[in-house]
Amino acid sequence: MRGLIAEYEREKIRERTMRGSREKARQGKVVSAGAIPYGFSYNKEKATLEENPETAQLVRLIFYTFAQENLSLQKLADRLNRLHIPTPRGGDRWRASTLGIMLRNERDSGAGITTLPGEAQGNTGGAEAASGRLS
Repeated sequence: MRGLIAEYEREKIRERTMRGSREKARQGKVVSAGAIPYGFSYNKEKATLEENPETAQLVRLIFYTFAQENLSLQKLADRLNRLHIPTPRGGDRWRASTLGIMLRNERDSGAGITTLPGEAQGNTGGAEAASGRLS
């Protein structure tokens, strides 16, 4: 009997959680911040991700340089290191693996900030918006 009641309660909690998540997504709020993509910051008051002007331009430049100059991830990492550009975590050494993750992540690419699968919230302009070069 207790098992049935526990199963019923668990299902009710799941339904309420999903309903709350759907409502937050409908309002354009972040359902689960998780790891915040480089180039964005979390606005606690609005519960949304917003473009960080300090790092968003660098992200666009990284995408632009990778796409336009056909650099390998290692060569791009070497260039960022040579220019002494800090990593997303504030380190001083870019790695090809970090760039690979960034370049494959839809949220970093500016394709859209997803709150729930298929619900885009914003667009940063991606590589097309880059106006400078990393040289």
